[in-house]
Amino acid sequence: LLLADNRGRVLGGRMCDDDGEDASEDVAAHASAGSKEAERTARLLELGDWQWVAIEGPGGNLHLSKPTEESLLAIARDRSVPVGRLSMLARKASKVAREWLEEQQL
Repeated sequence: LLLADNRGRVLGGRMCDDDGEDASEDVAAHASAGSKEAERTARLLELGDWQWVAIEGPGGNLHLSKPTEESLLAIARDRSVPVGRLSMLARKASKVAREWLEEQQL
């Protein structure tokens, strides 16, 4: 679980690579780029604002959403956790992230 701002800076949480090394900065940067692409695609296809993106891959599943206009939430799990379950977790985590971000504002 990783919370980042929309410019790719880590705000909270952590993601590790397959070797257990911290990959949070890389994931945040990729999440930022992915959200910009989702925004562009939704605009070009006239779909409205993007809300979330789910990715299923051989190494695991990823759910990317935006709890606020300025933040991104990435949740990754192994393939034993279905993307639908990640979506449910993301909704709950987004609520907590919004509350935490509101508390951080001066």
